[in-house]
Amino acid sequence: RETKKPFDAKLHVSSMIEAEAMQRGLVTYPRTGTVDGVLGNMIQMAPPLIITQSQMDDLLNILEESIGAVEKKLGVR
Repeated sequence: RETKKPFDAKLHVSSMIEAEAMQRGLVTYPRTGTVDGVLGNMIQMAPPLIITQSQMDDLLNILEESIGAVEKKLGVR
C-alpha cells in the first residue's frame, strides 16, 4: 500500500480474487494490464440495475472476504 506498486503480472492476482469470489457464489471478471498494458489488476463487476441494497451488501461482503483471502495467501495483510 505504501508504494502502490502493482503486483507482478505472473501472480495473476485478479484471477486469484475471481476464484475466491466464485467459491463464495460471486461472479467477477478479472482484468489486467491497467497500469501499462502489462502490470496492474482490477476486477470488473456487472450487477443488474435492479439489485437490492441487501444484495449489494452481500456482494460487497463476498468481495471483501475474497480479497482478504488473497491478501492472506500473498502475505500482504
